[in-house]
Amino acid sequence: MLIDGERITEVVPEDRVKISAQAQVIDFTQAIVAPGLMRTATCSSPPTPAGETSTLIAVQDMQATLRAGFMAARDMSSHGNG
Repeated sequence: MLIDGERITEVVPEDRVKISAQAQVIDFTQAIVAPGLMRTATCSSPPTPAGETSTLIAVQDMQATLRAGFMAARDMSSHGNG
């Protein structure tokens, strides 16, 4: 996999990779590389807490979501919840 800046520019079999002399090579043979994942339905805060409490619960839930490898989430419970 070739990356230029923050973008994947090419994914090819190892025997077809052309690497420039200036490239940094990172060995991921013992790892799994996956695209950013989106959690499409989450209820990050219960509907009963209001204001700051609801916000703090949502922040904790989103931090856990990011640590689990997700890059984005759609919160199904916050609409109209203050």
